[in-house]
Amino acid sequence: KWETGKVAITVDRLQEVANALGCGLLDLIDGIIKVPVVGKVGAGTVVESIDDYPLGQGLRQVRCPTGLDPQQTVAVEVEGDSMLPIEEGWLLFYTRNYDGVPVECLGKLCVVQLADEGARYVKRVKLGRKPGVFNLYSTNAREMEDMPLLWAAPVLDARPPDEDGE
Repeated sequence: KWETGKVAITVDRLQEVANALGCGLLDLIDGIIKVPVVGKVGAGTVVESIDDYPLGQGLRQVRCPTGLDPQQTVAVEVEGDSMLPIEEGWLLFYTRNYDGVPVECLGKLCVVQLADEGARYVKRVKLGRKPGVFNLYSTNAREMEDMPLLWAAPVLDARPPDEDGE
């Protein structure tokens, strides 16, 4: 009834709707769609995986890039500088609703999680010398060879930290 205009919505009720959706009142009114930042990712720095938030939740919420599905997309914040021009503080957006390393990751910039240590990095993924392992490349750091991965997901968008004041 609110959507059709048959019943007026109060500010208090609108705030309840915004709270239930995990966004601010202004975001709801302005139609800004946000996605969760689920942790950090290392670029030359070891970052342990902390993506253990309930679906749709994270450290904070940031604007979803245009064209990405906000129901499937999450972001991580870069820590380190081995993937220049991507620098510390950048946000990387990806979708991961599978385990393992899909073929579309090969040769692409990806968020990856190591199988052994659980550390999470942003790297370019290539096949390793043996089945089931991968070589991980940085733009200005030594490659990591024959690494077993728990999962990898292509980076769909990247944004500097100061865009939108994030």
